[in-house]
Amino acid sequence: MEFELLDGVRISGGEPGARLAAQSQAFLAALCLADGHRLTKAALAEWIWDKIPAAADYSSMLDTLALTVRNALRSELRVPGTLDTTGTAVTDPLPKERGEGGYYRLAVEPVEVDVLRFRNLADQARAAAGRDAAEAANHYRSALDVWPGRGETLFGGMPLGGLSGKRVEQYQQRLRREHRDVLIDYLDLQLAQDCDADLVGRLARLARTEDGRADADVVRLLMCAHHKCGDLAKALAVYENMAPLLRPDERARRLRDLYEGLRQVAAAERANGSDAPDPAQPGGETRPKARVTFVNHQHGPDARNWQAETMNYYENGS
Repeated sequence: MEFELLDGVRISGGEPGARLAAQSQAFLAALCLADGHRLTKAALAEWIWDKIPAAADYSSMLDTLALTVRNALRSELRVPGTLDTTGTAVTDPLPKERGEGGYYRLAVEPVEVDVLRFRNLADQARAAAGRDAAEAANHYRSALDVWPGRGETLFGGMPLGGLSGKRVEQYQQRLRREHRDVLIDYLDLQLAQDCDADLVGRLARLARTEDGRADADVVRLLMCAHHKCGDLAKALAVYENMAPLLRPDERARRLRDLYEGLRQVAAAERANGSDAPDPAQPGGETRPKARVTFVNHQHGPDARNWQAETMNYYENGS
């Protein structure tokens, strides 16, 4: 059995909502994301209702939702019961566990839930990045392929589609940030290995976000890509065009530093009589050694530290 949460909530690839209403979908999604751990009824209630009913009321309401989800699981399996991870027959695919207030738990393997599969592949990619770039790239691609858009948009669309509520919306934004971070890491790895027109084009498409702003990390990568491909004028033009769309934060300040550094490189090349073009005059194919050294520094480990240091921007949305 498979559970899809990244584009609506589905069981085994069925149509979203075909078997479950929104509250039942939220109940199932919360248990899937718990990765086999038990959830208290209080925690489940937070997922389903913004205004949580009295405990006595939501306890019985959750039991009703559990019955609906249990029946949907059994129907999908087409057998009276299901199997646990050892292959042993189980009569109840969604047991309610004893304890104060009551618990529910869904015995699920990470590979069965698309969100958990995405996270596992992303972890493998990051673990491999320092020792085998090709292996890391494969894992990154596999992770992004789990999402419906396959990494063609910065934030991956809208996971848990069809659901609403404060808790759901918080988790939706968390998942969208996770997609963005994996995509940025993958593009960073690609740029460190090589630069071509396809990569430049992809970065250009991703640079502007859904709200009309510019993503500073993508702009940084796009500037470095043009620079590494030998077009300093375009690298400078990217910043000049995108700067008004950046949020005024630490990442924007560092982009300004990158821009000023590139301008200094251009000025030094002109002063030395380099055959590199004047930034005001597009064209030219040469790539002096100094230019390559500068761009490699900009998209190396320091760039990843920059990303980590500024995650509060994504956590707080400002």
